[in-house]
Amino acid sequence: MPLTIRCPSCGKIQPLRPADLGGAVRCVACGESMQCPSLIELRVAAQRPGSGVVEASGCEPPAPVPAAGRQRHGHRALVGALLLCLVVLAGGAAYTVRALRLRGPTARLDANSPAPATRPAEDIEDQLLALKAQAEDLAIAGRLQEAHEKYRQLERRLATQKISDPALRATLERARQDQDRIYAILLGAVERGYVPRTGEPAEGPGTARRQPPTTAAAGEAGEAPARRWVPAAGTDAGRNGQKAVRPPRRLIHAGAELDEQIGVAISRGMDLLLGQMRDGEVVLGREVHPTYRQALNALVAWALLEGALATGDQRVSPDAAFTVVLLEKMKQHAMVADSANPAAPATYGRAMRAAALAVHNRPEDRDALAADVQWLVQAARNGAYSQGNRPVAEASDPVPAGAQAPPAIVRGPLDAGAMEAGAGNGGWAWDNANSQYGVLGVAAGANAGIEVPETYWREVEKHWTGCQLRSGEWGYRAGDKVGSLAMTAGGVASLLAAHDFTDALVHGGQVGRDPYSEALAKGLNWLKGGVGALEGQAGQGGRLGYDLFGVMRVGLESGFKHLGPLDWYRDLAARALRLQGPSGAWGRQATSAEAMIETSYHILFLSRGRHPVMMAKLRFDGYWCNRARDAANLARYASRQLQRPVNWQLVAIHSDVGQWMDAPVLSIASHEALRFREEEIARLRHYAEAGGLLFTHADADSAEFTRSVGELARKLFPRYEMKDLPADHPLYSMNGPVQPPLGLKHVSNGSRLLLVHSPTDIAVYWQTRAEAQRPNAFRLGLNLYLYAVGNGPGAHRLATAYLPAAAVRPQRSRPVARVRHHGNWDPEPFAFERLSRWRQADSGESLELREVDLKDLAGEPARLAHLTGNARVRFTDSQCEALRAYVEGGGTVLIDVCGGGGGGLNGNGFAASVADLLQRAFPGATPEQMPADHVLLRGTRPALRSGPSTMVGGASTGLYRLPHGQGQVIFTPWDITTGLVGAGAWGVTGYQPEFCLDFLDNLLTWAAAVR
Repeated sequence: MPLTIRCPSCGKIQPLRPADLGGAVRCVACGESMQCPSLIELRVAAQRPGSGVVEASGCEPPAPVPAAGRQRHGHRALVGALLLCLVVLAGGAAYTVRALRLRGPTARLDANSPAPATRPAEDIEDQLLALKAQAEDLAIAGRLQEAHEKYRQLERRLATQKISDPALRATLERARQDQDRIYAILLGAVERGYVPRTGEPAEGPGTARRQPPTTAAAGEAGEAPARRWVPAAGTDAGRNGQKAVRPPRRLIHAGAELDEQIGVAISRGMDLLLGQMRDGEVVLGREVHPTYRQALNALVAWALLEGALATGDQRVSPDAAFTVVLLEKMKQHAMVADSANPAAPATYGRAMRAAALAVHNRPEDRDALAADVQWLVQAARNGAYSQGNRPVAEASDPVPAGAQAPPAIVRGPLDAGAMEAGAGNGGWAWDNANSQYGVLGVAAGANAGIEVPETYWREVEKHWTGCQLRSGEWGYRAGDKVGSLAMTAGGVASLLAAHDFTDALVHGGQVGRDPYSEALAKGLNWLKGGVGALEGQAGQGGRLGYDLFGVMRVGLESGFKHLGPLDWYRDLAARALRLQGPSGAWGRQATSAEAMIETSYHILFLSRGRHPVMMAKLRFDGYWCNRARDAANLARYASRQLQRPVNWQLVAIHSDVGQWMDAPVLSIASHEALRFREEEIARLRHYAEAGGLLFTHADADSAEFTRSVGELARKLFPRYEMKDLPADHPLYSMNGPVQPPLGLKHVSNGSRLLLVHSPTDIAVYWQTRAEAQRPNAFRLGLNLYLYAVGNGPGAHRLATAYLPAAAVRPQRSRPVARVRHHGNWDPEPFAFERLSRWRQADSGESLELREVDLKDLAGEPARLAHLTGNARVRFTDSQCEALRAYVEGGGTVLIDVCGGGGGGLNGNGFAASVADLLQRAFPGATPEQMPADHVLLRGTRPALRSGPSTMVGGASTGLYRLPHGQGQVIFTPWDITTGLVGAGAWGVTGYQPEFCLDFLDNLLTWAAAVR
């Protein structure tokens, strides 16, 4: 029997559709607006005998059932009633979706009518309506938990879409209400302790949800245990027995999601390559020259080793049996070009093998690595290479590697016009493809500690400078008049590699110089020509991987985050993912040599660019780059020390702060006074408030620069004073002692460092690679990074904690009071803003952040208030009275100690001040510890940060509650506020950022339910 509704004004009975539930409809007879019942109200209607007519008013929800009387069969009755109603109304739901899809002045419901032309906006609307229909179908089938999850998918999509159609917006709003009603039913089941029997739907918010494969970095633990949202005995039900806590939700972050997809793509590509290997070597289905197969094998091996570093794949870890066999067999390959096959890719193969052996730089591989480097140095002719070049005369076979000294290298001044592109190299057929790979192999060995003559780098620089085209490009061979993306990227990368061992060492201490040579600047400018240069040319002839590999080399060597308007890694990685085939291969045939080459290049691009960025250098007007290679050399040092690769990059002062957040440390250096505009100062402030660490550096010990940093610090952080960094600060000891201390200055918000300044020039030692002579400078540089990431592994390039502001307005907001007092009441201004962004991205609901004085808290309408600080405060009697009145009226107050309380590393007295406040506001009351099974901890658990937090000890949650009147106070002496920022700063004693978000999410919902 169809369910109907009676108009309270005229008595007219009309059908009730699923889309109307919980909303308002107009009577077809008198036009009166009627409020339709919700799904919970249908529970009552379904259990009443009668005709199935629902009254438009007077439908009240049933009285709460005492906990002792709640049985599993109550849930069955409720679900049965709901299913009965939904099955009856299924046709109405289908009609609603179709009618909306065909809406418009010419829309007809004739099934034979041609479908209207589909526009992108309509595609999005159809997708949203399809999700709504799927959720309704699941609800009709009785799969309520899956229906709730489907509604949440719809909610996440809505958070990123702007719906202009009022009718569609109203329909989708009713879908959100349906979600809330289904959630209420599921919540009731949890309250009754209902557990689905075998054969009943069990997947949903109450169980662990399977996530896409995660990609832990090398050295990290494996996948974290899945979180479960399950009832536990003895759980505090809150006021009126209500448990309005939602299941846990994933952090919604476009960069993190792309990073996750990148990890999966790398793993799939590795699976394919591993499937093409037997006994540690590549197997081809056809006969080829041994050197060709060996060169391909070396490329595949390098890709597998780099892929394992980027994903934590233990199949190719340094100690894995497969890796040992792979490297040992690769070292036995001759990789030569003989008279019968002068074009065999010996240069390419030696370069790939050197790069592969340098990945882990094992002691047992050093001799082979040194031999390859020596062979490549010998094979070069005036800084250039050919495919099958050899270290001896053309008429004889090659001698064993290392059997003779390198040939004499022509010496002379560098002359940009010494060799035109069409002149050749003494009549010898060189090409820039092999020339760039020869340099790549030698540089890999040199960066691993193999000694290379300085004259080699001079000749490399001379070759690439001399054959550059006037446009800034490079061609493939002598005589080419037009360049290409791959050759230009190879030229820039080769000059940067040579620059590391020539200009950077010789002129490392100078200031007031341009950071790049003329040839380098021209090449970089061409590459920064925009999307046309990088996307338009990339992949011509089916060689996208080859082009991507070249762009990756430039991006990593130069540090540029953007080449023109393109974020080279993010944008090109997204493109590469779209081109991966079902088998995991890139290329036309999954088992072909071409596919192995393309797949290897793609893996190298995705893997090497994915690694964490340890430091970004800021580009601004003036001499911002006196030490052009300081961060590059520091990153190499850090990679060796951490046994995990880290990168560095350059960002511009005018770019969005979100672009800076790849790196936890932002370096600002010069020898001249800083002159930032107000909007630039605002960006710098936001970077620090969002969790970043500013590092300012006086090149050449510039007193002028140091004075300007003092002025900048006062503008950035007017409430905090720049002070000398204590000699016992962790920055001086985290990665080995930095003794004597280097005289650093700092600004802190009481929880973490916001700015560190070096008035002495330490970057000059990074620039000149003076690790042995100045170890303190390198230890300090690494310590800056380790401090900023909490002494952990650091996040992948795209998986940062920063959440950008949403592009669309929130669907709704929830008020939260941020409590002011006369102490440091707002040490982390971005904390609740980030929480608000997280909630909006996840559910469409943001936070309305209201600042209120503690003495005025009694009249505050927000049901949740947050009070924090990190220094001793003497609260007044009026503040104590206002706190008591607010809680008595049903308010919930969360109090934490920003940075961590008590003694330990923070040593602030705010925890003692809070204890005094609570004693005076609630005399005689004793806070009780929150048990681990409390409703506010459902779906999460109080996980502490690593490091200093372990000093707190104990198995308690660290959370305390003090009920009073209709509300309560929740207090912890540990940090939540800095955790909400997502900052990983070392020395913060508190909860992990993930828990802070989950806990506040639960608390917001729970506080709103307290009456």
